[in-house]
Amino acid sequence: MPSHAEDPPAARMKIKFLIEHPEPRAVLHHQPNQTDFVEKLGIKRSTFRDQLLKDRFSLEVQSTLAQKLGFGRDWPEWATGTADEFRDRYIAERKRLTMDRRDVTARIGRGPWQEPSASSIVGLAAIEIDGSQFGQGSVAVEVLLSCGEPFILGNRVSIRSGRIEVRCAPGLISKDTLQRWINDGERQAPNAHGGVKIAFEAGTRSAPAWRVTAIGTKVGSAFLDPGFATLEELAPGDTIEARLGTWLGEIEDTGEVEDGSDGLALLDNTGAELQITSAQLSIRKRRVIACIRKKLFSADANGYVVLATHTLNVVEEKS
Repeated sequence: MPSHAEDPPAARMKIKFLIEHPEPRAVLHHQPNQTDFVEKLGIKRSTFRDQLLKDRFSLEVQSTLAQKLGFGRDWPEWATGTADEFRDRYIAERKRLTMDRRDVTARIGRGPWQEPSASSIVGLAAIEIDGSQFGQGSVAVEVLLSCGEPFILGNRVSIRSGRIEVRCAPGLISKDTLQRWINDGERQAPNAHGGVKIAFEAGTRSAPAWRVTAIGTKVGSAFLDPGFATLEELAPGDTIEARLGTWLGEIEDTGEVEDGSDGLALLDNTGAELQITSAQLSIRKRRVIACIRKKLFSADANGYVVLATHTLNVVEEKS
């Protein structure tokens, strides 16, 4: 039998990153699908699939992943960290290895279009990032975010607020952009649901973040034009990633139930349905749904989850 180390937490999300993100793809030279990924690794497809389904990876598979994709199996971010922590460490290490080859004076442009990675719940959330006004190591970025109202566990939900993160290291958000956001406090973007408010929230110049809050009952869709942010100190080969996240408490039931039922029945230890008041039943079901939802979204200890991501590749603009 294959020997197992302590299984890394959020292993599936870490594997998803290794399969789909441009940085590990540039190392293994695989297409963003499991079949090509496993073939390039030299692992039997059935072995990999079985371990992925069980969320348990043998020492042999973990060692192969680490060796061929250029990370350490002993990294704390792999062994005990979250998927986001591993992703950030991996990207930072790849950037560090190429820092001495970076040319921030080169005129840059938009690389091949990358397919956005929308939320695992179809129709809940998506984000797209694009660039314009490309210059020498600089670009003005625009963001399109879209939040729908799908059914989750029989209840229609919407997002009241969220967080946009832009990861551009070793590039930086310009000081002028940062100062304008600090001076403005917040801005508004219109949409069909009353619009959204956007305010600079926290982060560093290489990983700034903004809070997005619905003016009406839900975020809906909003377009943040090129005045949103200017990035600088970029070089060909860099990547800019936009993330849309939220807290589980901000994913709110609208009150609409699919097919007149939430699909849940609470039973006692004999298998009979509990005979309790509708109010008590609603409270208990909400607790059950909250627990399932936390597992469903792989939320962190604070209930925060990154729902959708999109990457903009930076290339040298040929004259």
